[in-house]
Amino acid sequence: IMVEKKFKILALNSSHRCEKGNTEILLDKFLKGAQSKGAETELLYTKKLKIHSCTACYRCIFNTPGKCFQKDEMAELIKKIKNADLLVSGIPVYFDSMPSSLKKIIERLMPLLGKVFEFRENRTYHLPLEQINSGVVNILTSGNPEKESFDSTKKNLKRIFNNMQWKIKAEFYFPASHLAVHSDAAENQLEWLYKAGAEIAANQRIAEKTIEKVNMSYISEPEKIIKEMNKIFRDMKVS
Repeated sequence: IMVEKKFKILALNSSHRCEKGNTEILLDKFLKGAQSKGAETELLYTKKLKIHSCTACYRCIFNTPGKCFQKDEMAELIKKIKNADLLVSGIPVYFDSMPSSLKKIIERLMPLLGKVFEFRENRTYHLPLEQINSGVVNILTSGNPEKESFDSTKKNLKRIFNNMQWKIKAEFYFPASHLAVHSDAAENQLEWLYKAGAEIAANQRIAEKTIEKVNMSYISEPEKIIKEMNKIFRDMKVS
């Protein structure tokens, strides 16, 4: 009896707030769409993973190719990445960059790289030891209302995944993300995000129309949002 192979998705939520953040709600929407088409999904929280910082010792390249000397959860995470058909990254933008827990994981991908470099397209590529056929979907959130908040992180991710030879299938942007998930401002976009998850699980691709619909602007007055944010922050108390 032939058993149909399930489409496997590994999702990383890199929000420091883990289950309590807006990133969680958006990831859940996408993953539920994928599950509706039979995908097997696993969600991990980068903050909760016991992963040490890279020491830049290069032992994983020269002494023990493909293997880091550190005994933590990174080896298991790399195994999960290799076994996944799709890597989904939920990334809140902090200080115009990705969260530190995700950056630490990316630096620990060093064991996947070999001793060979290549210069093409006016940049240097550090070639992987083996081809991992991972596709990538990035879901980015930001408290700021303007999409320009994503530019630096988007550019950084593109360089990283290009170097790893992982194809970015889609990127979704949710500025003023509290509006997107706690009001009806982006209700339509959230339904399209669910559809995006369903599409990639069924077809291994997301239609351009779907990507455009998810990324449609739902903010007409950014200055008004900034005023609201200022009021919230003035009155906010945290325990």
